Amino acid sequence: MHALKPSARTTAPRPRARTPWRLAATIGLLALGLTAGTLPPASAATPAPAARATVTTPTAVLPAPAVQYSSSPKACTVSLSPAERATLLKASDTSTLREVPDALARIKTINSILAVRGDARGTFPVFYEVILERTLHVMSTEHFNDPVWSKKIALEFVSEYLRNLHGHLSGGKVTAYWKDFYTLAAGCKNSTGRLAAQALVTHMVDDFPRALLAVGTKATDQADFLHYGDALIEATPTIVERIKRYYGADLQPLFSLYLLGELFGPSRVTTAFFTTVRGLAWTNFTVLQSSPIMGNAKITFYWTTASTLMLGYELRGML
Repeated sequence: MHALKPSARTTAPRPRARTPWRLAATIGLLALGLTAGTLPPASAATPAPAARATVTTPTAVLPAPAVQYSSSPKACTVSLSPAERATLLKASDTSTLREVPDALARIKTINSILAVRGDARGTFPVFYEVILERTLHVMSTEHFNDPVWSKKIALEFVSEYLRNLHGHLSGGKVTAYWKDFYTLAAGCKNSTGRLAAQALVTHMVDDFPRALLAVGTKATDQADFLHYGDALIEATPTIVERIKRYYGADLQPLFSLYLLGELFGPSRVTTAFFTTVRGLAWTNFTVLQSSPIMGNAKITFYWTTASTLMLGYELRGML
């Protein structure tokens, strides 16, 4: 703390500026009403910025779960058979992915193994299936200024997830943030709600702006970007219902979070998370485009802040 020299106007000390890392932790602690020192790290791994036509309406997702989970279950991974692993590796291989309906079929395949068996790694593809169903409906029934771009972003966005799943299963490349998720899933100590929230935060805060950059998004694509984002918002109620149905976790606390400037906080609007984080993704994309170093720093800051909040929600029994 450095004090100002006395003057006729003031003798008050000037607070030391907080770094993004310290500010992220402070925001999380204050928002949750927790005291310093009560929050363990997100996982044993320390995150770092990652380098780096007309269709029919899809049908229902999964068969009814054979097991009913408790309202706040602990999540864990399951042992995969060689055949299951081979199927998942084929489904997550993006080198052969060309169409959005194919992406949906692949996610369904992943769910038929991970979600149906209650594997913690299946929490995320359960609601990604809902997102792709809604995306296909919007793309086939509504107008986009650039339909080619809308297809590209839909494919690249899901590919970010698929590439990381493939890397996780094959021992290949995985971003630091997805590696953190898979570490949590394998630890068998966290709730399904926390794991689902952690995956969604990673996908929206890190994957989304990188996908926008990868497909060569321009400023003129922003209207289509907002239109595409509407599909995420409209999918929220179904996502909440399906995660609760198959994993027994209530994600309403996550989807009710809003982001304003550099703050996350609770609201009473279930769609607040997707509504506000969509704007964050565009902002982080534009920063990444002009300065990768600054863009990575912003992504790290927001990911750390949101992850701290998710941990706090879990500790309080809200996820």
